[in-house]
Amino acid sequence: MVEQYNTSFNLEAEHYLSAKKLEEARRSGVKLIGADYDGTLYDKKEPPYDDHLRVIRLVDEVSRADVDFAIISARNTTLHVPFRELASAYSQEAGRPLTLWTSGGNGMNLSRVTFSAEGQKVEPIFTNFITPDQAELIVFIFDQMFHELGIEPDARNVAFFKAFLDRDLPEDLVPRPHRQLVERYGGRYFAEAVKVTTVLPTSKEQQAECIGYLRQRLEGFGFNIGWGGIAFADVSRRMLDANGKPIDGKVLVLETILARSNFAREQVTTFGDAPNGNDMGLLGFPKSFTNAQSFNKNGLESPPFMLKIKDSPVGTIHEAIRYLTS
Repeated sequence: MVEQYNTSFNLEAEHYLSAKKLEEARRSGVKLIGADYDGTLYDKKEPPYDDHLRVIRLVDEVSRADVDFAIISARNTTLHVPFRELASAYSQEAGRPLTLWTSGGNGMNLSRVTFSAEGQKVEPIFTNFITPDQAELIVFIFDQMFHELGIEPDARNVAFFKAFLDRDLPEDLVPRPHRQLVERYGGRYFAEAVKVTTVLPTSKEQQAECIGYLRQRLEGFGFNIGWGGIAFADVSRRMLDANGKPIDGKVLVLETILARSNFAREQVTTFGDAPNGNDMGLLGFPKSFTNAQSFNKNGLESPPFMLKIKDSPVGTIHEAIRYLTS
């Protein structure tokens, strides 16, 4: 086994090699861009990259270069609802259709979505579906957790979910039984086709306590507990291969697209901001790039390759994608 090292001790070499690898990827030709969303294509704290429309324009540029684009996000409904609304308006104003692959819940679903003057066409490819009964069980455990630990969820994020439930939510993202289940909880929980989310307390210490509680009680039922160090915890069904080993959802998304499109692995270029987190599989492809500046990997020549940050981390990703497809 190759001994891992931390890239922060080798920045100059990492940045040099990344530029070289990006040029090689451009010369060899790209047929598919696969990218994480938050922290990669979008950042609500980093203007001007706090605008979904900027991402939509980038997707359109890539599409017009005859390259497919796949957005593979941890978020699902809370991203795809506003994104679809904006993409529909953009397509109509531009006077041309826009097609892309979309995935949420860290690879728990995959759709091919086309926006045009006729409206939206959503072609579901796969969904790692949580049944209404499973959603009921998860919500029951959430309720038990707050009661037994004697804590309350963050009020601001509860208000966010409560307001979101007032929107027109597509059935492919939020089936009616799932919506009816959580409406009675006033925004504490949010159930989607592929995951059920609880708002956590504001305190990091209490958040960690909640995650420990949920893992102890739900992992035995075949669920994954997702937590990014923020006041939300996502519960999704664990995906296993034929040998019973866990499947990385983001990898499954890309492999599914490659198989359906008859692309080779060498024709996909991927981008993410969490190489030691939920983008690990996504950034394991041969032509993978990250805006993270400190992470562990197997060696200098191993992906992902570290982009040198220019104006901003997300802006650096946008620039790299434009360079690849120009």
